[in-house]
Amino acid sequence: MTANQIVAYNLHRARDLRELTQDQAAARLEPFLGVRWSRASFSAAERSTESGRTREFTADEILAFARAFDLPVTWFFLPPGDKPEEGAPPDVTCGDTVIHAGELLDSIFPHRPGPTEVAERLKRLLHRLPRRLRTSADDRWFRWTAERAASIITGALGDLDLHASHLRSVADLLERSHTAALRALGEELENAEATTKGGVSNG
Repeated sequence: MTANQIVAYNLHRARDLRELTQDQAAARLEPFLGVRWSRASFSAAERSTESGRTREFTADEILAFARAFDLPVTWFFLPPGDKPEEGAPPDVTCGDTVIHAGELLDSIFPHRPGPTEVAERLKRLLHRLPRRLRTSADDRWFRWTAERAASIITGALGDLDLHASHLRSVADLLERSHTAALRALGEELENAEATTKGGVSNG
């Protein structure tokens, strides 16, 4: 897929998420685009993920999508692959270069440990925002950071609930095995003691 095809894919996902028809979505977009897309224009934009004519989106349009659907700009660059029926995230062509989905995510999210250029700029921007706006922006950034940390941990460890279930099953199995082993040992000791006593009596 190209970056433009990913944007087209996510335009359709955004409209589905907000449960809008193409006409309703066009009405939402109009104040931010300054023009009203026809149903045919909207359909052509969404279908360019599959058709031979890929729609090229401008920065103004992508920002308009983010405002109209109340989603971050990054939403429109996320590759397919989060749904089970979609398979693995596809590679993305960028000019003559092919980049993997992980590299795409590196490009749209801060990814290096410690201070980054993005974090430094964001810190300065938040500092210069009016107080009435700064708190909400700080809160959004904090929530995004916490959610990203949680997703990284989940990605590294897998489904924690599934791991916990497996560990409980192993613990139960070990406990049952331990109990069975003690019972068997007890029975062997009782048999040995009975045999010893029987031998002594016979003697």
